[in-house]
Amino acid sequence: MKKSIISMAVLAVFLTGCASTSKSPPPVAKVENKLEMKPDIRKAEAEFLETAGTVQLQFSEEGDWLLIKTSGTAPINFNHAQGREDAFLLATMRAKRNLVEFLNNDIKSGKAVENVTKTALKDIVTSNGSENSKRSKDTKSDELFGSDTEVDHSQYSQEERNRASKISQSVTENINDNSQGILRGAYISNRSIDRESNMVAVTLMVSKKSINAASVVRTQMNGF
Repeated sequence: MKKSIISMAVLAVFLTGCASTSKSPPPVAKVENKLEMKPDIRKAEAEFLETAGTVQLQFSEEGDWLLIKTSGTAPINFNHAQGREDAFLLATMRAKRNLVEFLNNDIKSGKAVENVTKTALKDIVTSNGSENSKRSKDTKSDELFGSDTEVDHSQYSQEERNRASKISQSVTENINDNSQGILRGAYISNRSIDRESNMVAVTLMVSKKSINAASVVRTQMNGF
């Protein structure tokens, strides 16, 4: 009995010594594969003038629309809470009108394609290196004469024009295919009051995320 106890004690001391002298394995270093790292995607914003304001369209070099934003304004006719709410309601209706005009008129006509193509040429296709700096002088000259909205396509190569046109076609087609969802996904992102002019402003925004959220809410409501 005593021998077995002594043997167990010796074995425990031996195991403890081995554990103390053994080294823990070094931590595994995480290796990043540069081929899997997604490069930064360039973005641009085109602006459209509608009856009751402007519409800003943000899109990427991959031909995806990212964000549509518009705003509407209205005067406060009565200086009380209901008067302000009435003004906000009118401003919201005007902002929605801008969005509807943009979808029904600009997107379905050649206006949106042309505008997005111009913006893509200036802000995406030729936004790198010497090409952008080379054309900066022409841009500054155009701004002096108030013609900065015009783009001289002759200064761009055929490859650049083709790429910009491809981006524009993809953006407008994606918006046209999702026009109903865009209207449902629009939400009020900001409401403000200008005390000096006694005006209110309402900003509407819509993205693919807001469209998906509106679809989920609509599905849940139909389930009850």
